[in-house]
Amino acid sequence: MPSAKKKKFTPPPEGCKLPQDRLEELQCYKLLQAVRSEDFHLITELVTEGVPNLLNICEPTFGTFPLFLAVEQRKIKVIRELINLGCNVNICNINGKTAAMVAASCGFPDVLDLLIENKCNLAQQDVNQWDALSWCLVEHTEHHLECLDRCLEEDPAIFENSIAIILALEKGEEGLAASKEILENLQNPNITHSINKRSALSYAAEFNPSLVVELLKKGADPHSKDAKSWTPVHFAAKSGAPEALEALSAFKADFNKLNSDGQTAFHVACANGKSKVVKFIVQRGANPKIKDKKSCTGKQLANKKSMKEVRKAEKAWSKRPEDNRVIFKDWLHAFELEVETYVNMTDIDR
Repeated sequence: MPSAKKKKFTPPPEGCKLPQDRLEELQCYKLLQAVRSEDFHLITELVTEGVPNLLNICEPTFGTFPLFLAVEQRKIKVIRELINLGCNVNICNINGKTAAMVAASCGFPDVLDLLIENKCNLAQQDVNQWDALSWCLVEHTEHHLECLDRCLEEDPAIFENSIAIILALEKGEEGLAASKEILENLQNPNITHSINKRSALSYAAEFNPSLVVELLKKGADPHSKDAKSWTPVHFAAKSGAPEALEALSAFKADFNKLNSDGQTAFHVACANGKSKVVKFIVQRGANPKIKDKKSCTGKQLANKKSMKEVRKAEKAWSKRPEDNRVIFKDWLHAFELEVETYVNMTDIDR
């Protein structure tokens, strides 16, 4: 029989200290039990007379440490006692999660206030690139929004590399309130996801189109590409969001860009049955005759219900001027005029 593969050992993140011997492990579990039962006498005894630095040793099985547990159970008095005894408020568990992240994820603004008062690092990130601000978004309760406020009341600049805006935008309507609040304080409008390289703007284009123009006004790049060369225009086409497409058009986005499959936004809109926007996309410069890497045009990807609008789009393309200027005609809305005016005024200011 083939031998079983050994599980690859993943070292704990920096700042996470695991027990080094059986004695440390036993005392670690005993301290956790004292925290659960709020046995202040035993907590003090273990910390002062037990193994060195016991407060900052992480239980190895579930990744729990004393402060983490006290925060999770909202034991304010215990938290104060642990901090007074020398607990490091920025220590993390085996997943890189800190006490501030726990408080944020639980929606405990009072606990978060206490940790902030004791100089916790709200911008510290776990193994998934989440910081305390990001953990405020796991639920959409009033208490979680309060935690969000607490984080943003600190220096917003510390969240320059936070993906919280991406996480909020991805939740669509459910995350709209949080998205608006984060956007108001956003320092880096071109933040991207570390794995798929998608920009915040592309998430807005797909999930929260009403915020696209605000991101663009803050300086988001309308030409940004993800790991598969999808642009915000591609994602707006996928969701069939006219508002997002209008804003991107006004900010001079290229509607004829190809993704890694050789597809324009026209292909994407056709493939996803977004017939209401195909003509607009062509009027903004997407060539409906382009074939993707599988030699398919957008028309070949469209379903029967979309075919009428696809034909209209192709007709609009055939009537374009010889210099390929973008044709606006029937889609020139007041909204787009307003955005174009903003763009022009911005250019003048520069």
